[in-house]
Amino acid sequence: MKKKRRSSEKTSTVAPKSHTWRPYLVILLAGLLLRTIYDFHLAGSILWGNYQLDSLVYHSWAMAILDGSSIDSAFFRAPLYPYTVALLYKLFGVSPWPVVIFQNLLGIATAFTSYRFALKLIGRRLAFWVGLAVACYPTLIFFEGETLMTTVTVFLYTLSIFHLHKAIQTPSGRNALVTGLIFGLAAITRPAILPLLIVFPVVAAMKLGLSHWRSILVSTLVMIGGTMIPIAPVTIANDAASGELVLISTQAGANFYIGNSQEADGITVTALGPQMRIGKYRDNIRTSAKDEAERRVGRALSQSEVSSFWFHEAFKEIANEPARALRLFVRKLYYFWHGQEIINNRSLYYAGEYSWLMKLMLFKHGLNFPAGLLFPLMLVGVYYALRNRKEVAVPLWCMLGLALIMAAFFVCARFRQPVLPVAIIFAVLGVAELVSGLKRPDGQRAGRVAILIFILSALGLNLGGNIDSLANRSTFQAYLGSSFLRKANATQAIVHLEEARRIDAENMLVYEVLGKAYLRANEIDKAERVYLAGLERFRVYPHYNFNLGRIAQTRGRPDEAKQYYLTTITCAPEYAAAYEGLGAIYEQSQRYDSALYYYEQLYKLTPKPSLKSKIESVSKALNSTLPTH
Repeated sequence: MKKKRRSSEKTSTVAPKSHTWRPYLVILLAGLLLRTIYDFHLAGSILWGNYQLDSLVYHSWAMAILDGSSIDSAFFRAPLYPYTVALLYKLFGVSPWPVVIFQNLLGIATAFTSYRFALKLIGRRLAFWVGLAVACYPTLIFFEGETLMTTVTVFLYTLSIFHLHKAIQTPSGRNALVTGLIFGLAAITRPAILPLLIVFPVVAAMKLGLSHWRSILVSTLVMIGGTMIPIAPVTIANDAASGELVLISTQAGANFYIGNSQEADGITVTALGPQMRIGKYRDNIRTSAKDEAERRVGRALSQSEVSSFWFHEAFKEIANEPARALRLFVRKLYYFWHGQEIINNRSLYYAGEYSWLMKLMLFKHGLNFPAGLLFPLMLVGVYYALRNRKEVAVPLWCMLGLALIMAAFFVCARFRQPVLPVAIIFAVLGVAELVSGLKRPDGQRAGRVAILIFILSALGLNLGGNIDSLANRSTFQAYLGSSFLRKANATQAIVHLEEARRIDAENMLVYEVLGKAYLRANEIDKAERVYLAGLERFRVYPHYNFNLGRIAQTRGRPDEAKQYYLTTITCAPEYAAAYEGLGAIYEQSQRYDSALYYYEQLYKLTPKPSLKSKIESVSKALNSTLPTH
């Protein structure tokens, strides 16, 4: 007797070709509508165009590329994204809009790719819901509005896994080469994808059998060769700049230490030493990693040596306390799948303050929506996929592999975005199988197991209240305060900066910006108290000493100001403004010899024509005081 086809198999029925364009159209329209609304809200927020932290790094890097600046060392971060931003700036002007619109279009492309992937895995009817869910997923839309590589990474990861699955299902040299090329592009955006290449030979051997080892080996080599095509120019550029063999970037060592040191909690990113560099903001992780490594070693280090140093330090601390390291790794793996969107640079939930759309689609009120619902449904889908022996090995192992790779470093909301399209595929499958299975007597037992999986995982992945660290929360409030200060709203800046200080009094950077905000508000006494409070905690931080010197100088206390300025340049010899302050104090008191010394030191740091004129003027004044013979 012919067995009745299960309802889950009906989902794979292919619709007539005349209707294939309709899912794309609906996905496109829904995605564009939500993105237009959110972009409008974002453009009216205090954060629009305020580049800070990582977004400032990418923006500044893109501007340097436009200016023709050459690299003087191996890349610290993977370079594809900043070069993409630079190209957008060159074509359409320096503004957030070209980046946001480009990323919006890439987000729609990710939804289309997810739809095509789901077609192969779970059938046309369910594939439509996958594409629609990816197009409407709020955190993916959120990151499209940021000058961060997240959206590019999500697209390239999804495309890589889709083609990896295709290369196994339909083996050919062409498919292996195309897959490798896409992997290479993904790797020069975020190198963490490279270990996922191992999925191909493993899954291919499981599917085809070891008797096909020659063809598997050839395809693997072709794939690796394709991967190296986009990577090779980056490696060559690194060698030309540094004389070292650096495949893509040198950030891994610092990140590994940040995520595994004795002080690590798995979700907080901090600089690796005191921030003594002065001037424009530079990549704090890069500069602090290099400065602290060189301080400990006692000599100058290349970028690759810095990375190796921090890897060595991390492994040494892991070896000293393996049980702690293992507990931390498990905790990071749990955080990766937790329903809450963990802060890194910005809190995603703040988007609800300026966008009613995000307030509806992204929240944490008992249930961390949507991730707190998505991941339990994903687990239900994984259960059904394995139970029904569906061809899901590639997406499943790639998704789990990425989670393990990220947990080896540290985790946050933006680092897990690449798994979302695949997670949505499994979640949609889980819902469909659960609903259809509960209607059939033979599916009710599996349905009860699936419900139990859902309940337990939903409870586990929504527990813990606010799991963000105090340092993360404080840093974000400081981020907001800085944004308001840039918009000349000192009052609101003070509100957020005081909140940042209340949350974490050990946040070094808060005192500097809070003092500046009080100065802007003409509350000099409060600014002075803030800098003094900062100095009590961080005595060697040069900015506090300099600002206290400036306040003392303004208030007519030159001797006190001199002491603060001298301490500043002792901590940071390149602090040009402190030399200028000392020169002005000595010039005003007609100590022209001392004034000339400090102006000359200043000229060595900032050789400006106006300063040269000042030196000549002070030199003449000094000569006029000298006795004549």
